[in-house]
Amino acid sequence: MSQFGSSSDESDHEEHSRKKSFGSTSSVEYVDMPNFSNRCRSFLIRLVISMIVIGACTGAIVWSIEENETGSDVTPHDASINFTVFINQYTGKDGTFTVTYRKANGEENTGPGEHKIHSSFWYQSHTNEVLVHKLNENMTIYAMSTHSFWYKNDGISSPSCTYDPRMNYYAYINNLGMTSLTREHSEIESTKHHTRVYIYQGNPNEVAIIGTRQRAFLVTTYADSVNGVLLGWDTYFASDMNSDTVYEMSYWYDNMIASEPSSHLMVPPKECVPSDQAKV
Repeated sequence: MSQFGSSSDESDHEEHSRKKSFGSTSSVEYVDMPNFSNRCRSFLIRLVISMIVIGACTGAIVWSIEENETGSDVTPHDASINFTVFINQYTGKDGTFTVTYRKANGEENTGPGEHKIHSSFWYQSHTNEVLVHKLNENMTIYAMSTHSFWYKNDGISSPSCTYDPRMNYYAYINNLGMTSLTREHSEIESTKHHTRVYIYQGNPNEVAIIGTRQRAFLVTTYADSVNGVLLGWDTYFASDMNSDTVYEMSYWYDNMIASEPSSHLMVPPKECVPSDQAKV
């Protein structure tokens, strides 16, 4: 009997030892802080990556929408023959307007003298017969199919806008001398602002430009040899014997795009409202 009792006590003692050991091990695994920190770090990394991916996708969608709105349907034109400005085109970035004055009489050289450079842009929807052109430092025309707005903003006085029922889309382009263009050069000029262009001559007899009443004697236009857009033009004026007469007016647009501009670019400012009281 004593042998059986002794064996039972030993068994109970071993079982108690195993439970104690198991319980001790379980408590250590339960509070394993390093594993918890790793899990948190992994979660944060995955969260950041997910946010970057979502942001990139959102940006791509927004870019795609804006591209569609601003004319992603680029339509190149062949300007090697029958170049015309009556197409959809717009400046992706502002170009330049340069006015050069003739030197005063009595100076050694009465040719080109002082010149001034200003920013300019050209937004043209031939589809809708609308042209928005910043023609000098403070005047922009919104030329439409039946009328125009002359918007003046010199940065000093309050902006103003004049409704002009006698000027329209076709009339304004005609006043620039670019309705009928002829090609006098058979070669491609590669030196005009380091760009390969086709050179066409406009009609100086049609020129009527705000800022000078001088008679134009030459209009030279430049067409992009790749996509056929209007890159710029030079207008030369005869002297009228005044000391401050204009010698040349030049427009140049490095970033003209062969596509219809976004509709929001064609909307006149709030100051421009058709009104009988505001007519020229």
